[in-house]
Amino acid sequence: MTSSSIKIGYDSDADEIDIVMPSRQAIESLALVLRAGHGSLSVESGIASTSYVVNLERIVVEAHAEELVAISVDAEDGRLFITGDPRYLEILAENVMGVADLSKGGHVHVEYFPGHYYLSPHSSAAVLRGA
Repeated sequence: MTSSSIKIGYDSDADEIDIVMPSRQAIESLALVLRAGHGSLSVESGIASTSYVVNLERIVVEAHAEELVAISVDAEDGRLFITGDPRYLEILAENVMGVADLSKGGHVHVEYFPGHYYLSPHSSAAVLRGA
């Protein structure tokens, strides 16, 4: 398990996750685990923002062949799970790396819509934020 400066908050009412990556190193650490298709990252404690009331402590990535990416939360254990086929996890990793190129305050929404090419309809929505 690797440690990271990422902070993650979860709003269970909206089923939305806020992933704050305050540095290029944090962004790269998440992308690396996604590309590997397995592993986990422990993240910093502290709510990412006030509207996300549950603090998550670990990201767990698992490759599941032929499955679309599903982003889910186990709030009791403080875990964010990201599962899916390695080719779809790679697409998500590219989106994560794209956060490094955003201007201050920029963010990316990762949210399912009907016909989405790499996200499962059972996936929670996520907001990826840079520094």
